[in-house]
Formats: sequence, C-alpha cells, structure tokens
Amino acid sequence: AVEPPAGLAAVLVHIASETVAGLIFGACARLFLAAPAIAGQIVGQSSALTNIFSSPGLSQETSSVVGVWLMVGAIAMIFATNLHLAAISALAATYDIMPAGEMPHTGDAARGFIGVVSLVFLIGVKMAAPFLLLGFVFNLGVGLVNRMMTQLPMFFVAMPISIVGALLILSLMAGAVLVAYSSAYGDWLLAPFGR
Repeated sequence: AVEPPAGLAAVLVHIASETVAGLIFGACARLFLAAPAIAGQIVGQSSALTNIFSSPGLSQETSSVVGVWLMVGAIAMIFATNLHLAAISALAATYDIMPAGEMPHTGDAARGFIGVVSLVFLIGVKMAAPFLLLGFVFNLGVGLVNRMMTQLPMFFVAMPISIVGALLILSLMAGAVLVAYSSAYGDWLLAPFGR
C-alpha cells in the first residue's frame, strides 16, 4: 500500500513520477506499432512496392503501402485478440516495476527501452523474412539470366513478376505474419521490461 502524499511537494513528486512512468510504458507500447512499418518497408524495398513519391524521414506516414496495410492489420489484431485489455493489465503491473511516488531509475528505464527497440526491430525483420528470401532468390535468378542474355533488359521484364510474386506471398502470409506479431506483443505485455 502506498502512503498518501502529505503536502503539496509530495503531491507534485507523485504526479511527476507517475507521468514519467506512464511516458516510459506508453512509449514502449507504442513502439510495437513500428514493427509492421519496419516489415512493410523491408517488403516494399525487396519487391518494388515502395512509394517513391514520399520521403520517409519528412512525414509521419510510412513510404510503403504494405507498411500501412500491415499496421492497420496489426491494430485490428490487437483489438480482435483483446490485447488492448492486456495492455491495461500490463499498465497496472508496472506498479511492481516502477512503484508509485518514486521516480523510475533512469538506467533501468534506458535498458528496458533499448530492449524494446531491439525486440521491435527483430519482430519487424521476422515479419518480412519470407519476402527477404523471395527477393534474394528472385534477384539472384534475374541477375544470372541477365548475365547470360545481356541484350534483354531483364530487370524491366522481371519487375512485374516481382510485384505479382510479392502480392501473392503477402496474400498467403499476411494472416500468419499478423498472428506472430500479436503473439510477440502479447508476450511482452505479459512481462513488460522482463519483470
């Protein structure tokens, strides 16, 4: 049980500590939506589905349509699997990690944040793994054919095949990729910051 704060200074310390703890947890939970954007960017780059008319560093939107699709799908999976309720439970469980009225330890917060960033990047790359493999094998084959038939502009001929193949793989793998994402996010919510 937490003792109620006595005096204005103690109340302000409680408010500040709760605000900082909430910002840390909220930022880490929000970072998980970067995984579908990372996966979409990788898929777009490996299969020619990236929008060349937008600058990813200058706007909030991802420059990949696939990234937007995966992000919308991830949000839908969060609500369909009731992970939004698990997030509320995880928020309540953060009081075990960051007690009320105490400022969070900056070293622990930084370690937890770095762990979440690396986990999110790993999830994004795992979500895009089938497309990385497809892109590598396809481009290797196109490169070999182009080496044998130098007069034929092979990459212009192969680009539509690459796009159709990526869309086919996306239609076959989207469900499994989003289930894997929601599973990883749910696992983190069960033990945020490895508690």
